[in-house]
Amino acid sequence: MRQHGRWWHAAALIAALVLLVAPQGHADAVTDASLDHGFDGFCAGWMEKLRVREADNARAARIVKNGTGYVGEFKGYGRKPLQCRVRPTGSRSTPWVGQLVYEEIVYRKHGKSPSAARGSKPEIAARTQVLEIFKFDGSRWVY
Repeated sequence: MRQHGRWWHAAALIAALVLLVAPQGHADAVTDASLDHGFDGFCAGWMEKLRVREADNARAARIVKNGTGYVGEFKGYGRKPLQCRVRPTGSRSTPWVGQLVYEEIVYRKHGKSPSAARGSKPEIAARTQVLEIFKFDGSRWVY
């Protein structure tokens, strides 16, 4: 009898954990723009910050000797979000969370001299998807 009770508690705990960590259905995502608390605009602003960061990264890229030439790398970002959605949390203190998924790109430049490498057209060396999660504190989106 005692082992049966432990099994039941373990099964209930596992079921509760599955419900907590399982992806929510698409119907739970906020699709009405009037209900997203400005998250679409927030996403656009975040992507603009990433564009500025990319330009700074490109200017500051360190060019190093690599064999017979020179190479430099810098981090860039996709131009549009891959995903920008809001979900309710059920919490009064943080009623909404926003999920922004974008692409992070490592660019590589090559040349026979440091200036040639800096002036070369960047090639994509790697791509990664990044998930950023923000909370809505009742008045604004917070990182």
